[in-house]
Amino acid sequence: MKVFFTHKMVAQAGEDSPSPRKPALVVAAWKQAGIPLDIEAPYPVPVDDFALAHDRQHVEDILALKKPNGFGNHDQEVAASLPFTSGTSPFWRDCRKSSPGSRIARSFCIRLALILIWMMPMAAISLPSSLPGV
Repeated sequence: MKVFFTHKMVAQAGEDSPSPRKPALVVAAWKQAGIPLDIEAPYPVPVDDFALAHDRQHVEDILALKKPNGFGNHDQEVAASLPFTSGTSPFWRDCRKSSPGSRIARSFCIRLALILIWMMPMAAISLPSSLPGV
């Protein structure tokens, strides 16, 4: 199974939410289950692309730890993980490939892709209780 993963997308936000740790936990669970994985590191979303979906200053402030992130903190690990986590989106990867020549088409496609990342519900995955943090 093709999986986009890098440890750069994992963070310890100090929150009750397992979300910043989920990518590593899921990959570990799949490996433990013996699922053959073809792991590829995601290409990080550049600030210019985030700025197509969000106010550029807002993006830069979160990444520079001047504004709280989605967990309500200023954690460097979380900020550093955001471009890689967002880079796993198949919508974003397809937009980058399919609309390189038209700024308007690319802008619309990337805005939609980055918004969809946050709207999509996480799939329920049963993780073994022996994994740390579960």
